[in-house]
Amino acid sequence: DSVTHGNIQNDSNSENSELNDCEESGIQNDNKDNDKVDGEIINLGTDEVNTTGQGIDLVQKIMNKKLIIDHKPPRKGDQQRTAAVIDKARKLLDYSPKTSFEEGLKEQVKWYKEKFID
Repeated sequence: DSVTHGNIQNDSNSENSELNDCEESGIQNDNKDNDKVDGEIINLGTDEVNTTGQGIDLVQKIMNKKLIIDHKPPRKGDQQRTAAVIDKARKLLDYSPKTSFEEGLKEQVKWYKEKFID
């Protein structure tokens, strides 16, 4: 099992969205005044930022496996930091992500294993 990753030593950052949180916001919206959100583009995700290294460490823990990491230089255009801007979702949908980084990755690993490994 191996992972090729550029820039892991610099620990680029990204946010991790959980589908359940996004689905819940849609369900919550069904009960709101649709005029507030009609035609609006609303970003759903989390504003929590975790490093790629943290994600790799957590996947190793979840899978109980040590990955062989092939460090490569960053690719041109690699993002150094990403996070969802969810202010509008909070305001219009009373959106508040509830799924933790670890819970979300556990679900992603479970899904991946069911689809591609088991």
